[in-house]
Amino acid sequence: NAVMSTFNKAGYTTVAHNSGYTFGEITSADVHNSPGVNEFEQAVARTLFGSGWFFVRDRIGLDDVDRYEWTRLTLSKLGTERRREEPVFVMAHVLAPHPPFVFDSDGTSHPPRDERMQDGSHRIPQTTTAEQYRADYVRQLQGLNRHLLEAVRRIRDAASEPCIIIIQGDHGPGSQLHWEDAEATNMRERLAILNACLVPEKVSAQLYDQISPVNTFRLVLSYCLDTEIPLLEDRSYFSLWSRPYDFIDVTERVGRSSASDDRLN
Repeated sequence: NAVMSTFNKAGYTTVAHNSGYTFGEITSADVHNSPGVNEFEQAVARTLFGSGWFFVRDRIGLDDVDRYEWTRLTLSKLGTERRREEPVFVMAHVLAPHPPFVFDSDGTSHPPRDERMQDGSHRIPQTTTAEQYRADYVRQLQGLNRHLLEAVRRIRDAASEPCIIIIQGDHGPGSQLHWEDAEATNMRERLAILNACLVPEKVSAQLYDQISPVNTFRLVLSYCLDTEIPLLEDRSYFSLWSRPYDFIDVTERVGRSSASDDRLN
């Protein structure tokens, strides 16, 4: 991606922690860490070896790590990267608080009602209700935050000089997400995200409430590389599951509240 390639060209070492989600892997990083076998590799292995996969897995030293352990292990590695003379850019993608809901509120493991990754109308009402989804989501978020804050403290303690930390979601919850109906979907719930930045004062002075992910690293890169990268217009788009590249501009719907939003509070 453009961010990592830009850091690479500037002399940074790039480190990526694999989430176990194939499409989110960044195998082109200088250092690519994975605590286990991702879901694509597991599917291929099970197809090739059938029930014998478990025997092969143990013999070659690989392991299926469940979603809870994978997330916990990934976060536990942050701040432990080997010290280097050159600057380092570290990217860690974790699936939580996305389903399956495997965290208890105290940060321990919680047996999921449904182990699938499906979200929104692919999950509701087939295996749960919107109310139960929200309760499970909040519980998972509370548990995840315990590990995430610990990782932030570890990163800051290990840093030899002030560091930049960005905690950014890729989407919000899906209790009112309808994959094939944009009008019925609560866009504010789905597209409003956490975007928390620990940055130098020069960067924080340029942050604003409605900043979208398209501009976060434009500000950071402008600072780190001492250049000027122009910002883009902050807009939000949605697409149906069956038409993933047919983007619908929903910026106005994300920016305004509705009666359905009140039910989320």
